[in-house]
Amino acid sequence: QVLPGGAKSVLKRLKRNIAKHGLLFIPYRLWAVVAERPITTIVATRFGQRSVPVTTVVAHSIHAPDVLATVRTWEPDIGLSIGAPILREELFTIPRYGTLNIHCGEVPMFRGAPPAFWELYTRSDRIGATFHRMDRGLDTGDVLDQAIAPLFPTDDLRDASNRAYELGHVVFERALHRLAADPAATGTP
Repeated sequence: QVLPGGAKSVLKRLKRNIAKHGLLFIPYRLWAVVAERPITTIVATRFGQRSVPVTTVVAHSIHAPDVLATVRTWEPDIGLSIGAPILREELFTIPRYGTLNIHCGEVPMFRGAPPAFWELYTRSDRIGATFHRMDRGLDTGDVLDQAIAPLFPTDDLRDASNRAYELGHVVFERALHRLAADPAATGTP
């Protein structure tokens, strides 16, 4: 869990995102706060959260030295990034087999956030989800699995997002089975 840095920090991030994405960012964030169904909820429900021990680390930054030291003590085999902010290399390279990310978007066309928004904005006729290894770029790592579904002219942001999350669930489950057999797996099957 990462604590927000207070109102000043939130306003600074909002200003940076508006500068990067334009005023279109505001309606997306309002929708995301009100209606988004986090994929972590889907994963915890589907894979039985009770059977996996969970340690919560409370910090102002997931890249803080004490957080990195804590993660190193776990000696993880694989890291999973599900709905996380952009991770720095110093964190995502700690696990022995690297860190894997579920991205609700088709790469390379739709890297980064927000899911479904840019597909609708650009009038794409499809939506995707990608499971990939993390590297220095934004959603540029080796793709382990990907799924694509159509977008329809009547789809709104909720419809498209729900489809992306469902695809994310599919690629996540398939990739986990593949990784169970070979944690160092590379490339699309």
